[in-house]
Amino acid sequence: MSDNVSIEIPTPHNGEPISMMEISLNGKYLVTYSEADKKIVVWNVENIKDIIEGEDLKEKQHKLLQA
Repeated sequence: MSDNVSIEIPTPHNGEPISMMEISLNGKYLVTYSEADKKIVVWNVENIKDIIEGEDLKEKQHKLLQA
C-alpha cells in the first residue's frame, strides 16, 4: 500500500487565458473572466497582501494570476 496521496487542484478557466480582471472596491476579491471558457472566477485575496508585500508590481500581478 502506498503512502502517497494525489490531490488534483483544478486550474481556473481550464488553463485558458484571462480576458478581464477586476478588484472589488474593498480590495478583498479579485474577479477574472475568460472569454474562451465563458466563466467568471472569484478569488479571495484579502490575505494575499502579506504574501506579496514589498515586491514590484509585475511580480505581484504574476503571483495573483498564479494563486
